[in-house]
Amino acid sequence: HKKIESDNGIFRTAWFPERPPFVYQTNQKPALDGKYLTNFRPFATLNVGTFDHFNFLNSAEFVEWFKLLGIKYLIFSGEQRRSLDQEEIHDWDKMVGTVYKTKGLKIKDSSTSFPIYELPEIKPRIFNVGKLFVVVGGDDVYRKLRSLNEKFSLGNQAFIFVEDGKFNPDKLESISKDSAIVIFNNKEKIDLQMSFLQNYFLKLNENSISNQWANRDTSEYLKWKYEFLVNGIDVKEFDYGKGVSFSSQPNEEVKLNVSIDRDGEYVFAIRSLAKKPDDLLTVELAGKKFDTKAISPEKFEWFILDNLSLKKGETPIVIKNVSGFHAVNTITIVSQRDWLTADADARQLIAQFKTVNIDGENDAREAKEIIFPNGWNTVDYEMVDPTSYKVKNLFNNSGWLVFTNAYNSNWQLVDGVNRYNSLPLYSMVNGFVMPPGGSNFYVSYKPQKDAITGFYISIFF
Repeated sequence: HKKIESDNGIFRTAWFPERPPFVYQTNQKPALDGKYLTNFRPFATLNVGTFDHFNFLNSAEFVEWFKLLGIKYLIFSGEQRRSLDQEEIHDWDKMVGTVYKTKGLKIKDSSTSFPIYELPEIKPRIFNVGKLFVVVGGDDVYRKLRSLNEKFSLGNQAFIFVEDGKFNPDKLESISKDSAIVIFNNKEKIDLQMSFLQNYFLKLNENSISNQWANRDTSEYLKWKYEFLVNGIDVKEFDYGKGVSFSSQPNEEVKLNVSIDRDGEYVFAIRSLAKKPDDLLTVELAGKKFDTKAISPEKFEWFILDNLSLKKGETPIVIKNVSGFHAVNTITIVSQRDWLTADADARQLIAQFKTVNIDGENDAREAKEIIFPNGWNTVDYEMVDPTSYKVKNLFNNSGWLVFTNAYNSNWQLVDGVNRYNSLPLYSMVNGFVMPPGGSNFYVSYKPQKDAITGFYISIFF
């Protein structure tokens, strides 16, 4: 308590295995539960399954993520609520020993009865970067970029993923062409095009009449990731917030109905994954039947059936696993007009920004096309209260503002009468494009303003 209290500055502490009930914390020095860190996507990606919350500590990459989040101290206070058996004590000692050997950490104080590690040079809660990497594909992109350029650092640029289901890329159409780079991480234009249509995406088990497949929600990412590993598939992809359904037994079916608003021409799309090229999946709808065979096994791909003349009402769909292992992330039926609009939006985004393809075979060549920023910039800011931060004397109005509180779309950048909604950087924290002109603005949590308004209305009545 005294050590943290006497340390000046704004930072976070992470407690393992969990935050004790009487831990020291303030708005400027919040304490995080170690076992809940896997709720953040970067740590979930480093983990293998749900059986070990702290598996991510075996990867030295966690140090860079902790620095980005402004976590200054790792405190291994141990289990406070119960006694551990011999096996649990062995696992705990093994984990602490692994952390002790991790580069980038230093012992804060050896006088305590439990280890405390300090991370030097952590990021401030708000900072500025010059570039945004718009990634079409999974978050294994960090590992790929790190292997391509020794100067790569997570905090030197921001990342946003069009397939995480937290934002629509049409929000990028109004930003400067020099402030972002589009990276196709083993993906193609169709993947970007479909991201513009995500408001129409359905879960496979929605409106299902019968379902013989296994269904996993997006919150169960670590569970289905492990189940895929058991089947020999290592997945680092996003699921648009729709979860997955999968089948490993032949002839398992899903029958469902999709509502059509009006008569017209439509396009059906299914995002599926197969373990092997010969694994066969069939889809039946509107009197048509088509097969999907994986072009790139062990990767989610879009399969399209267009020129569908559908009538208003319920359209039955049957999806059948004919052979092998299959997973379906989402399906959708969109009008021909919306389909063409999304195609135009994708083409515009590709024309607007520099684009780079990283497909595994051409990584070294394509890496030369990526402009890796050299660093990040400090920002002069003041915490007015936990829901409002004043950013002051900012004369470098370019690039992106990174605000490392957990992502919530209700965080806004307020520049006079203009309000800019937060974008999900790293699929974890908040980000804003820098507003044009002006040197002072606020980062505010919108519901607080609504609550205050309601408070005054209540007093009035």
